[in-house]
Amino acid sequence: MKHESAQVKELAELFDEVSEATIRRDLELLATEGKLTRTHGGAASFQHERLLSSFIWINARWRWMKKRRIAKAAADLVENGDSIILDSGSTTIEIAKQLVNHTKLTIITNDLYRFTLLFIRQLK
Repeated sequence: MKHESAQVKELAELFDEVSEATIRRDLELLATEGKLTRTHGGAASFQHERLLSSFIWINARWRWMKKRRIAKAAADLVENGDSIILDSGSTTIEIAKQLVNHTKLTIITNDLYRFTLLFIRQLK
């Protein structure tokens, strides 16, 4: 099914962790890129599927930036010589990226393959 418009409130309900203010900013960004036309309270002249895929990309980017802030805060708590446990997952990979300049860390993980690739890449 294709729709000609979407409202900010509808999009905020669809992306439950994204505020209406963030939706409005994202709509402005998409409008400046020529991907939609802004209307009062939403966007128009846009296929629903295309709008949805654009917001999925923006939502993923927003979540990644949030994970990166969490990772930085967590890595700031780690001191050289500490022993830490990092489970598998995208947030813990971001934490590991923040730890590459630490020394003498003991890292216990169940995701040795990804962590090994990450640290080998940092050594190059």
